[in-house]
Amino acid sequence: MDLKAHEAEFISLMIKENIGELDVERTALFYILAITELYEHIQRIYNFEEQSIKSDGLKEDYFSDSLRIMIKLAFKLYKAYESQTSFANLSKLESTNFDISMNAIKIRFK
Repeated sequence: MDLKAHEAEFISLMIKENIGELDVERTALFYILAITELYEHIQRIYNFEEQSIKSDGLKEDYFSDSLRIMIKLAFKLYKAYESQTSFANLSKLESTNFDISMNAIKIRFK
């Protein structure tokens, strides 16, 4: 994963949505959704007009198991989304996505 691309995509989302420093829920959400593989298909999982998540996007076969774990975590951090994914599933992630997950959790609960 290209971390510079992740940072640029994250900043782009923050600017597009005019997210302030105190909006830790959406900051954590977008920190995860800025992963290139998710960012390229963000319309499947986030509705910008309604500023809401699209949980039905998880039903699509497009996303790998690892990306589904990331999306579910993003949803949990955003709106306490109910899912069967536990934080224990984070151990299944490769190191870069694991690090992004930990940073998103820190953002959400700072």
